[in-house]
Amino acid sequence: LGGVKAVEGDTMDSAYWTSRLAFTDLIRHAARDLGKGTAPFLVRFLTQVAARFEIVVSQKVLAEIVPVVGAIGGGFINAAFTDHFNSAARYHFGLRALEKKFGEEAVKMAYRENGPA
Repeated sequence: LGGVKAVEGDTMDSAYWTSRLAFTDLIRHAARDLGKGTAPFLVRFLTQVAARFEIVVSQKVLAEIVPVVGAIGGGFINAAFTDHFNSAARYHFGLRALEKKFGEEAVKMAYRENGPA
């Protein structure tokens, strides 16, 4: 009743760090491959997007874009996890406020009677 269960919190922590590491690895590989001139998936993707908008993109421009893509992707990951933990905190502290007002047992009983199945 005290908020997100420890196991769920550990799972979210694990998912967050796994996402961050995978994305960091993707960006690192893309930057390395751009440096070698082999530039696989990310460069093909960016080139296809640019071609769709009839924009000519050079290898130099792509090399300069990779850190920006990394920063934007990292920002999206951070925003998603921040939103999740803000929701969990609102739920947790909302329950704490109800417990303070009505008592812990009354809140637990109401939760058991009306809570999720």
